[in-house]
Formats: sequence, C-alpha cells, structure tokens
Amino acid sequence: MNEPEQNGDKKKRVVPIWFIVLVLLLLGFALFGDRGVLQVYKAYLQKTELEEKIAGLEKMNIELRKEIDALHNDLKTIESIARRELGMVRPDEQVYQFHESNEIKLPQYPEEGNSRSADQTTDGGQLDS
Repeated sequence: MNEPEQNGDKKKRVVPIWFIVLVLLLLGFALFGDRGVLQVYKAYLQKTELEEKIAGLEKMNIELRKEIDALHNDLKTIESIARRELGMVRPDEQVYQFHESNEIKLPQYPEEGNSRSADQTTDGGQLDS
C-alpha cells in the first residue's frame, strides 16, 4: 500500500501551457501597457521635472516683482537704470570717455634736417627738390 502513495508524491505536476501564456500576458500588460510600470515611471520623472521648472519660475517671478516694486518706489534704482541704459549724468558731473584700442601707438616725431627719408630718394640716392 505504501508504494502507490510514494508514486503519487514523486509524480511531477504539469502546469498547463495556457496558464503560462496567461501569466506572461498579464506581466507584459503590467510592464508595457498604457498604465504599466514603465509608463508610470516616465510620468513620475516628467512630474518631478515640471515641479522643478515651476519652482524656478516662481523664484524668477518673485525677483521680477521685487524689481517692479523698486522701479515704482526706489529712486536710486531708477537713477542707476537711467545712467546705465540712457547714459544720463547729473548736471554737476563730468564724463570721461576712453577709447579702447588693441594696438599701442607711439608718438612719431619728425626727423631733423631733411623731411624725406632715404626710402623716398630717386636716382642713386639724390633727393628731388
């Protein structure tokens, strides 16, 4: 009697092929479907990126509101913008302008004696008069 029971324990359980296919289909939809794990992860990344952009724009918005308030109420701000962008000065100020140049120009002095150099001579080094 013990022999048939042992054969039953040793018997392999066969999983039907339709069950395996069903499980694979469900896993495929869970991973790659419209509401799958990958799509949810992409949506999460997009959400965090948009939240960062919103935070940056809110910070910029606060700075712009401060600038608007300063333009309405602060005379020093208005004066600095007028000086910088419009080139305005007070009546008692003097303006010095410096021109930038990349090459250094040394002053040239006229030669003593002849007004022409040796390069300007013709016919054997004689000067034309």
